[in-house]
Amino acid sequence: MSRNEESRRQFVHWAGWKKAGGRVDQDPQAAEIDDLIAVMPTPLKQTLAQVYLQSGGPNERAVTDHPDNRMVRRLGQADRLLHDQLSVNRARRLRDADAARMALRLQAIVRARSGE
Repeated sequence: MSRNEESRRQFVHWAGWKKAGGRVDQDPQAAEIDDLIAVMPTPLKQTLAQVYLQSGGPNERAVTDHPDNRMVRRLGQADRLLHDQLSVNRARRLRDADAARMALRLQAIVRARSGE
């Protein structure tokens, strides 16, 4: 699956979650995407809402029937921002998990040396 297809799938998933009430406990992944969309520039947020939240689903016609260049550029920007931020978040989670494992190892070493 290409990066654009993956982003489109995530935006469609987000739109379904948003229309269903958008509770974090229902879908943390969609909530993460919602948080990332919230910090995007306003024109990008408006374009995403126009394409994915209107007309009961992704507005296929807006995407496939000669969309204007501005909309295409905004969707491309939203795709790049989402992909970049998700990559940063994943890297941060991996780094934090590694740090937590290292802290547990250090605690075990300290306990072993102190005779606990």
